[in-house]
Amino acid sequence: MDLELLKTIDLEKISTLASSKELNILLVNMLEVLLGSNERLAKELQELKDEINRLKGQQGKPIFKPNKESERKNKDTKPRNKNNKQGGKKTKLVIDKAVICKVDKATLPPDAHFKGYEEHIQQDIEIKRVNTLYKVELYYSNKENKTYRGLVPQEGKGLYGGGVKTWLNLLNRVCDTTQGRLKVLFESLGVRISTGTINNYLLEPEDWVLSEQKEILRAGISSGSYAQIDGTKSVERGLSKVTQIICGSYFTTFYTKPNKKRLSIIEALLGIVDGASELQYGYNNHTKKILEASGVSASDRQKLESVFGNKECQGIFQWVGNKASFEAYMLEQAPKIMSKKNMSVRVKESFALAYYYSQDEFPVVDFLLSDDAPEYQKLSLVLQGLCWIHDARFYKKLIPKLACHRTILSTVMDDYWGFYDLLLAYKKVTKSEQKATKESIKAEFDRIFTRKTQYFQLNECLKRTLNNKDKLLAVLENPALPLHNNAAELEARRIVRKRDISLHTWSLKGTLVRDAFLSVVQTCQKLNVSPFNYIKDRINGQLALPCLSDLIYLRNA
Repeated sequence: MDLELLKTIDLEKISTLASSKELNILLVNMLEVLLGSNERLAKELQELKDEINRLKGQQGKPIFKPNKESERKNKDTKPRNKNNKQGGKKTKLVIDKAVICKVDKATLPPDAHFKGYEEHIQQDIEIKRVNTLYKVELYYSNKENKTYRGLVPQEGKGLYGGGVKTWLNLLNRVCDTTQGRLKVLFESLGVRISTGTINNYLLEPEDWVLSEQKEILRAGISSGSYAQIDGTKSVERGLSKVTQIICGSYFTTFYTKPNKKRLSIIEALLGIVDGASELQYGYNNHTKKILEASGVSASDRQKLESVFGNKECQGIFQWVGNKASFEAYMLEQAPKIMSKKNMSVRVKESFALAYYYSQDEFPVVDFLLSDDAPEYQKLSLVLQGLCWIHDARFYKKLIPKLACHRTILSTVMDDYWGFYDLLLAYKKVTKSEQKATKESIKAEFDRIFTRKTQYFQLNECLKRTLNNKDKLLAVLENPALPLHNNAAELEARRIVRKRDISLHTWSLKGTLVRDAFLSVVQTCQKLNVSPFNYIKDRINGQLALPCLSDLIYLRNA
């Protein structure tokens, strides 16, 4: 709301009821803005006063938190059943042994007869030390001047067995146990091990786990009907980075990059890890379309065509190369474009996106669900879907002070969540019913979000939602697409939790292995595969369990 509008009011021209009403609406919205601004300033002033008092060795204004029980009662609209307990646990348990608890026959009366068994299940776990001494026989031949040694079995090689390595990875990757506490735990069991050795064993499975991570991503994108993505802060040896979480119904992968730029996200979608293969840049018809859509001027596009368009075709590209060769060639042939910072970024992204769309080495995401961050735009081949929960946050930020605005907001939000329920119902009906109701749903969207209310701040939210119509209604084109991005955000908490307990990783290798192991563990959980059994199977080299990527293909088949 622009307060300068008040200066343009001419009371002499307000001579009709309609003009008077318009003035009242304007003044009421101005009052709403001023009340909200006054509340924010008062809060900021109190925070500054509290900080001054703390610097003086005093205390700030005490904060009284609301009673959680009363707060819950105010929020809950549905009664909760206090006796609602999860049932059927006994049927889900695997019984490892059975013990018959007999009755002392001497205590039974003569007429007692057997009536069966009453079952009682106790769950327990046993973690114990198994230190094995291998006595290797030695024979020496004087004639041959040679020593003969007995063979140590495969499971006996090394200072620590597969159980130690498995539990180290399980407790650290799944349970977020720090290396220091792992040392304490193992020594309490009678296993002597240093934190350096623990760190080495946590980094040891680098090759297989990185390969597994990329195959999980490949299977998830190629066999799934959509993918979700979100990013969160990560720290490597004090340097701030960003971890991209790419997931679907049956997979989750983590890729940490130096920043959250679109080029880094393309690398993550291609399963490229730092220090391995490089992102490629390509020029073809896709590049030309993206350059135009990105706002690159016609003169710059003509220059790029003259530089790259006359090259001999390399398969589906007229030109293809890595970042270093692209930048060197551009500095030589088109230095003016490279000197324009914003324009050079758009050109780089266009070349990288064209390569991503056109290459056939790795699957491309058709439908990508994300929040409305600008770096996620243009990454999906067919359509990008936006999260309704993220969109609703703009409405939740509105805290109207005036009763008339609260009434308007309540009416709009009832329609908002009613439309959300309409989309949920659309996902559940048959394809023929979906086809019949698609246009009516679009019409209902227009009815709700094209309205103009007397609450100006709310109108800005409605306009923002309307501008994202195609992306918010992506579910009409792909009913499998979720309406929210909660799945990716929940997976992001795994990185946040790691950051809480360990602050940061100490090397690039540590970051890569952490991301790869988290990818394996979280995918195991989505596929109902035991992470412990899977990690143990891979670390011991048994390979008895099927690959997670194969299971993803089966689930999506």
